[in-house]
Amino acid sequence: YLQELLRHEDQGPFANQSCRCGIEFRATKNQAYRCTECHDWTLYCQKCIVIGHETNPFHIVEVNNGVFFESRQLASLGLVIHLGNHSPLSPCAHAIHHPPKSFTIIGIRNIQTASLKFCACKDSIDVDRRQLLRARLFPATSTNPQTAATFEFLNFFHILSFMSKVSMSEYYQTLERITDNTGRMVPPNRLRESLRLIREWRFLMLLKRSGQGHKPEGAMNMQPGDLVVRCLPCPHLGINIDPASIDPTKAWLTKRFQGLDANFRWTRTNVSSEAKDPSLNSGNAFFCDDQAFQRHLGRMSGRWPIETSDCNDHDAIKLANKRGTKNLAVTGIAMASCMRHECIFPQAVADLRLGEEYIIMDYVNIRSLHVNPPLRLTLSYDIMCQYSKKFEQRIKSHGDLLSLPDSLSVSDMQLLIPKFHLMGHQNSCRHQFAFNYAKGTGKTDGESVERVWAESNTLAGSTKKMGPGSRRDTLNDHWNDWNWRKSITLGEFAKHVDDKSHFWDLCKSLDPSLMEIWRGEIARWDENHSAKNPYESSIHSLKLAHIRLNLAKEDALLAKGDHPSSSRCLGGILLSSTYSFALRHRLIFDHDQLGKHATPLQLAKIVERATNVRSRAKAWIVVQALYMPVTTVLRAESESRLRSTAAGDIQLFLPGAVFDAGRTCDVKLIDTEWRLRFAAAHDELEKIRKYMISHTCIINYKQKYGHGQREGTRMATALNSLDLKIQACAARYKMHYNMIVRYSDTLGKSNIWHDTLRPLKDTDMRDLDGSVKDCLDGARVSWIWLSTPKDVASDEHINDSLRIAFCKARAKALRSQEECILIQEEMRRSLVTLEYEAVQWESRADGKGPGDLKNEVMGGPRAYAFRQAHIRRQLAAGCLEKWDGMDIWLAAGPGGISLKDAHFSFVS
Repeated sequence: YLQELLRHEDQGPFANQSCRCGIEFRATKNQAYRCTECHDWTLYCQKCIVIGHETNPFHIVEVNNGVFFESRQLASLGLVIHLGNHSPLSPCAHAIHHPPKSFTIIGIRNIQTASLKFCACKDSIDVDRRQLLRARLFPATSTNPQTAATFEFLNFFHILSFMSKVSMSEYYQTLERITDNTGRMVPPNRLRESLRLIREWRFLMLLKRSGQGHKPEGAMNMQPGDLVVRCLPCPHLGINIDPASIDPTKAWLTKRFQGLDANFRWTRTNVSSEAKDPSLNSGNAFFCDDQAFQRHLGRMSGRWPIETSDCNDHDAIKLANKRGTKNLAVTGIAMASCMRHECIFPQAVADLRLGEEYIIMDYVNIRSLHVNPPLRLTLSYDIMCQYSKKFEQRIKSHGDLLSLPDSLSVSDMQLLIPKFHLMGHQNSCRHQFAFNYAKGTGKTDGESVERVWAESNTLAGSTKKMGPGSRRDTLNDHWNDWNWRKSITLGEFAKHVDDKSHFWDLCKSLDPSLMEIWRGEIARWDENHSAKNPYESSIHSLKLAHIRLNLAKEDALLAKGDHPSSSRCLGGILLSSTYSFALRHRLIFDHDQLGKHATPLQLAKIVERATNVRSRAKAWIVVQALYMPVTTVLRAESESRLRSTAAGDIQLFLPGAVFDAGRTCDVKLIDTEWRLRFAAAHDELEKIRKYMISHTCIINYKQKYGHGQREGTRMATALNSLDLKIQACAARYKMHYNMIVRYSDTLGKSNIWHDTLRPLKDTDMRDLDGSVKDCLDGARVSWIWLSTPKDVASDEHINDSLRIAFCKARAKALRSQEECILIQEEMRRSLVTLEYEAVQWESRADGKGPGDLKNEVMGGPRAYAFRQAHIRRQLAAGCLEKWDGMDIWLAAGPGGISLKDAHFSFVS
């Protein structure tokens, strides 16, 4: 590879060839030329290389100086670019005697000087800039231009800046180095002109793609938000929603999901001014009109002072009270975006002057609602608990100059907090403002604005030192491209997660009368959040002292080895053996937990327990020899093989073990052991549940009061003790479960245990209370709580936990059904909106454009309109292909709901 790269430095196989015109390079003093951009490494003479590049005038050629190749610009070889309606082979006759003008051309691969001749015919267009534009060269100035950029360069950088966030300064320096990487022949500095060119190009592309060039008045009468790419799946009255045909029972499908947030990365230094650097698209895209915005701030200044928060002191609350920083004209931006599809709404961005002031957030929120006014609104904000306190009073104080749309009132709004931010709030906020418990929200998480920040935060550095107008124009263009990318990737809906079957599994294990009571509590809370909260515990938590006392009593009982004496019956004998089996297993487990540096007291306790186990085992062996003589032979074989006298190694040879050893055993004995293990497995589950509740109580206590080294050590000790007990119970449960599975078919008991006993994994042993995963809609209730007997109401702690589990599982099932319906509705709305836009573009094809333009110019707008209509229909066709059968899949299965159903059958 290296040798092949070096080969290109020489003339290669063309060294002894002549030019196509017959000139011999070696026989004459003519120099050999070649083009580095054409797919042709043939050598040409100067005349032929110029003629061959009359249609590619901005290529860079190389000349062989006899030793190596040097770069040359075609203008230095005599190439002149003729403008106007003339071809290169027949230039304008009236311009023959006019000297060419020297232009600096910024191309996609280099910066070079070119010679241009303008058409001088009487009937030609009389403005130089038009001749340049028709040659696909964009002039840097409107009068007497001397610099121009190719359309290819502007279009390439435009898209590149969207995807890589590269600045014009960085890209221009790249072009300088490509043109000359030695620093000796640097092209003329046209960075300032390049910045102006790309800003104009961005604005013109916004006008072109929004159809402003097809209006008779052009861009002179634009309305707020006219330049924005609309969110296709969102409800748009009169486009994809017919107000006259809305079913009241399905009206929740017409609401808009809007998320508010502020970003303090987007600062701007105090450079330039509105007078020196005005915005080209002020108020017509995402940023609100600055003049109206400043008037609003001046009118509301001091009327709503900053209030002290009564919620947790997290960063969003602190930043809301942040003061301005020296030398910064802007301290951040506020934004409103679509929570479902992450598109940014028109008129939904404004600069922050101090902190996250509510009057600025109000302005952004309300202004965005006036473009495509919704009938209902779900509003999300990471400090909604504080923002919502005087929300209605603030709106009234704004007066008619900033009022809600006529179609919307505060009572039509759901005020929520994004799921990830919810854990930073107090416990009361986690229920009142939770998406998981809000009707009609589906699986929406409310974090859409954060994803917009993640994509565009890279721009903050390059826009920090821009003037106010340049910054707004740049961001408007980038966010419009963001909306467009969301439109062209519309077919990729998130995979649906079904929580309905899990809810029904939970219902099977609960008392129907209790569930009916809980449903009533949910209904009352949905109507009025001041009612009893069914998602929150209603009993006092267990005290840490009580838990420690209970654990101490259990340990004391275990140390004494107290157990009721068994009867002489066979069942009593096996019951005694299973108790000895449990003591032996606990001894082995505790011995393994001692570690290398056990204290003498710990070792003494283990020895005492080992003695107790050994004595019980000997008593069992004597009785077992009477009922199961075969165990005498098995035990002798085992002792000769193991040769161990440790208490933990004593084999009890229960009936199942005898049968597994290949010896005969009475089926009645195996059946008795099976029933005892079945009961013991449930006992171990009950212990795990109680230990898990104690574990949760200690965690909650630790979060509130367990600060400092002393309290932290006490909490850690208690938690470690509980964890060991849970692990021991889990190990015993697994042994019982394995025997139950092994003999259930043989004993004909395969249908009586599957509903309550399952394989136990470490991930199954989790509590019922809320967690971060629960707030993020990623947690399910473990099956160990589903196997609780229906008479569990006697334990108020478990009953309270099960109520919370039922309410949360029901809420998740409802959100799952709502998500299925929302996705179906959004699919329908997207297709309708695309067809509406296609028809709208087709209607523009026959319209009259601005000004008195010739027919040849008007052919372009017509073709562009039909191309845009075609793009919309192609997008719709792509969506239909991706969504083929998806509506059937979303509505399939138990509890599935189709958008076409006359009545939605939600879980109860």
